[in-house]
Order: sequence, then structure tokens, then C-alpha cells
Amino acid sequence: MLNGIYIAESGLWSARVSLENVTNNIANENTPGYKKRTVNVSETGNNSSGIGRGTTVGDVVRATSDYLYDNIMDETTKEAYLDELSSMLGQIEALFQGTETAGLATDLDKYFKALDNLKSNPTDANYISSYIAQAKTLVEDLKTIYSGIEAQEAIAKESAELDVKEVNSLLQQIADINHELGTKSEPTNDLLDKRDLLEKQLAKYVDIEVHREQEPYELSINGVTAVWHDSAREFSVGQSDSPQRDKYVAADGTTSSLAARIGTMDADDTIVYTVNNVGSVEIKFGEFVTDSQGNALDINGDNIVDASDRVDDTNYVRALGVAINNDPYMNKLVTAYNGSYSKDVDGNIIEPDLSAERYLLVEAKKGGPQGDFESTLEFKRADATGVTENMAFERTESQSRDGKTEVYLESKGRRVDITGGSLLARFENLTTDSGKNKYQAYKDLLDQFAFTFSDLHREYAVSSTDGSYYYGEDSLNNVGTNVQNAHALNLFSGSSVKTLEFNELAVQDLDTMDLDYLVTLQSKSDLSFENGPQNPDSISSMSFMDFYKDILVKVSSDKENTDFLLESQLSVTQSLSSTYDQVVKVDKDEQMLDLVKFQAAYEANAKTITVMDQILQTLLGIKR
Repeated sequence: MLNGIYIAESGLWSARVSLENVTNNIANENTPGYKKRTVNVSETGNNSSGIGRGTTVGDVVRATSDYLYDNIMDETTKEAYLDELSSMLGQIEALFQGTETAGLATDLDKYFKALDNLKSNPTDANYISSYIAQAKTLVEDLKTIYSGIEAQEAIAKESAELDVKEVNSLLQQIADINHELGTKSEPTNDLLDKRDLLEKQLAKYVDIEVHREQEPYELSINGVTAVWHDSAREFSVGQSDSPQRDKYVAADGTTSSLAARIGTMDADDTIVYTVNNVGSVEIKFGEFVTDSQGNALDINGDNIVDASDRVDDTNYVRALGVAINNDPYMNKLVTAYNGSYSKDVDGNIIEPDLSAERYLLVEAKKGGPQGDFESTLEFKRADATGVTENMAFERTESQSRDGKTEVYLESKGRRVDITGGSLLARFENLTTDSGKNKYQAYKDLLDQFAFTFSDLHREYAVSSTDGSYYYGEDSLNNVGTNVQNAHALNLFSGSSVKTLEFNELAVQDLDTMDLDYLVTLQSKSDLSFENGPQNPDSISSMSFMDFYKDILVKVSSDKENTDFLLESQLSVTQSLSSTYDQVVKVDKDEQMLDLVKFQAAYEANAKTITVMDQILQTLLGIKR
């Protein structure tokens, strides 16, 4: 009889614990990260007579599926990457949006209309003012869009810094929970729920891998341990800036690329090097290189200024380098070297000596694209009558590079590559040559537009055979050695958006022939945009308006494609989450049924105890 009471009492206790657990599940239905609990109830072992001994209450366990959860985190990382990229592209798309009365496309059309009006009456003051105003507006439009992209880059960098701080905070919180779990004999479900939620939040920023099957707990970011039990690694945003480097080197890698074309440098010949269309230095055969005070400079490194320091065809590379480094404007932006330099163990530059002629290397003093400079290098062959030949030299592309920036996640000076998450979207669009940098791609397209626009407004030539035009720099390349056949306009200068400027004073020098040439630019549909002379063999020739419309299409297409991928990814993530929620989420209807079931069990066991007690009392009374 007593055994029956004990059995009913164990059932009462099991029903009570299960009832309280169901109540707790219902109360936490909307608690973030909460996973429903189940009470493990088992039969107590039989006694010697084979009769059961009731029930035993075991652990209260969480409903979970590590497999599904890990997959959800992977898909969350992919979703966060696309979501961040979509947001970034949306900001850029807004910069390019114009209206019927404003915007670059509208103002480009107004510019050419103003040019048509000016051609119809070149002396009309209103037409002149209108043309000048439209030219300035066009330049301002380009600069506004470009600076807007740069502003978004700055925001992305700042956001990356904040995100990494949040990553560090999440990692530390996970480590703290692990420490607290380590002080308990059995893991507590509420702490495990909190840790799972932190892991999911972390997966939005970076790709993570969690090893929770065995102790100690380990969380890694692309193979790099970020949390080991209760210790968390700290991360930061790393940045590496490489400066622009222009080499004028021959195929042998040691001699100057100027030598073959220049040949012998004679009296009256000059070499002119210009930076950003602002500062320029000129060296002339037979003359000394001088500083800003007019003092002659040593160019061969013997610390003596003598006849051997006069410019000739054996030392013009060294002379040009010395001139660049002693120019008050240029020496703030660039450094010239007589060939490649080396570095000592501390990273200090060991400059190549000046005892022998090598090749010109010009390097930006500031690393990254922000230190980039534009330059021209010209050799002017002349005699007593004037310039007879003008040679333009380009840097050796295979040996040169533009400034570049790499932005990445790092820890303790070690670079940590990531493969997903919102941080990857930011890093890719802040790294110059990542191959996925949309900011840089759009800036490059705008620079191509600015270069071609400036080039075609700078000079032209007319064919003496059929009256056709040679456009821009191409005019110099097609008039032989008689450069007097080229017509200088100089309406615009610069070869990028940042350096693009309108020369208002040049408008007054325009004549009828110039205007006849300029009005053809609107309808010319075979322009090449390759940051160089017009290329008749270009496979992507088009007009100015079509080129800009192509930029708009690319921006919109990038946004639409990303949104499509995001929508598809959302479907995958939501599908997995729905499956996972069916396993772990509190189903209120199901819990209410359990509530009724366990309440009935509680009442039944309570009644059983009451009945057994009455029987026991009766038996005891009979015995008395």
C-alpha cells in the first residue's frame, strides 16, 4: 500500500514539473532565442516483485538541431552579404538619378545645345554666357557624383569599423557565457539559448564555424580561432595602402624606355614633365638643373657641380629626376628615382645612386588611390626655328601600378580573410583591386568619360585630304612632325573627374573652325573611352550621351541583379528557418494541449494519493 502511495507521489511530482515546464514555454513564446523545453520523464526501475516504482524526473532539455542551426547561420551570412551590398548599391544609384530638368544627362544635352547656339552666333553675349554656365554645370555634375561615391566609401569604412567593434563585443559575450557555463555542473538552458542567439548575430557580419560537440567550445572565423572556451580574440580593421608607381623602363627592365625613341639629344631639345596639369619641370640640353633659387644642382651624385652636370643624352633621366625632386609643387606629391630602390631591414628606402643612367621611376608620396597623380612626359625636338617634333611618353604599364588600398579583417597584425557577411561586402568595395569593387568601377567609368571629354575639347586637327577631323590627342599622332597643323582649344583640362577643369578664358579664342569641330562631338557615335587617344578599332565605341547612359544601365543592373540574388537567398534562409522553428519554437496550441494533459495527470495522481490514503486509514482503523 505504501508503495502505491510512493508511485502516485512520483507521478504527481512528474506531472507538476511537466506542468511548470509547459507554463514556462508558453511564457517565453516570444522571447528572442528561446527554444522550447521538454522534461525527460522515465519509469523508475521495478522492485523485486516486478511491480513498478513510478516515474523519475530527469533533465529539462532544449529542443534543437545543430545541423539545421549551422546551415541557417551559413545562409544568414550569405543573406547579410547581399543585403549589405544591395544597400550600398542603392545609395550609389540615388547619386546617378536625375530628373527631366536636372542631372548629368540633362545637363549634357543642355551643354551641346548651348554649343549649337554659340556656333550660330559666336559673338552673342547671351550665348557665350549660357555656354560658359553649362560647361561649369557639367563639370560640377561630374564632381558631385564622384564626390558622392567617395562619401559612400567613407561611410562604408566607418561602418566597417563599427561592425568590427560589434563583432568583438559578441565574441566577448560568448566567451563570458562559456565562463559562466564552466562554473556550473550542468549547462543551463537559458545560457545556451543566449549563446546560440549571439552566434546567429555574429554570422551576419562574418562567416563562422562552431565546434560545440566536445569541450572546450571553439568558434572560428575562416579557420582562425575567435573564441576558445572563455577566451576571445580581438579583431580590427586592417588597411594597406600602396602608392602609385610609374616606371619608364625598357623591356630589359634596367634601361630607360625613352632612349630608343629619343635617340640623340641635341641643342635646343627639351624634356617636360607635368603633374596634375599644375606643376611642370623642364630640362634643356646643355643647361644645368636648378632649384627654386636658381642654384645649379648636382645630377651625377659626386656632390660637385661641374660641366658633367649639364643635361645631355647620357644623363637626362637623372637630370629629370633631380628636377622633379627639387620642384616645390612636385616634391610634396611624388618622389623620383634613378631606377628601382631597395629597403633595409627596418623598411627604410635605400635610394639608387646617381653614378649611372638607369630609368625614371616616379612614386606617389601618399599611398592608396588618394595619392594618385596624373602626369605627362614629353620630349620636344627643336632647332633654331622652333619645335620640330613632339613625342609623348607613357609609363611602362607592365611595370607600373596605380595606387591601391586593401581593407581587411586583422587580429594581432595577422590578416584574416573572410568569405561572407556584411563585412565582406564592405571590404570588397573598399579594396581597390578586389575585382568586386563597385565604387571603383563607377569612378573609373566617370574618369573615362572625363578623360575623353577633356581630350576632345583640348585639341583637334583637320585632314588636308578630305577635311575630316582628328580628335583630341589623336590629332597630334596623325599630323606627322608638323605640329602646327593641330588646333589647340584648351577648353577643358585634366584626365579624371577630380582634375577636370573648365577654362573659361579659352572661350574668347574660339573661331568658326573651332566651333564647327566642337558641334560634331554631340552626334559623333564612334568615340572610344579608353583613357588614351581615340581608338578607331575600339569594340565599344559610342557617343558621350550613350556612354553615360551605359553607366546608368550598369548601376541599375548591378542593383537589380543583387536584389534578385537577395530575394532568392531570403527564400532559402526563410525555408530553413521555418523548418528549424518547427523543431525549436514554442507552438502555443501544442503547449495548451500539453497543459491540459499534464493538469489531468496531476489531478489523477492527486486523487490516487487521496484514495490510497483513505484505504490506508480504513485498514489501520480495522486493525485497531
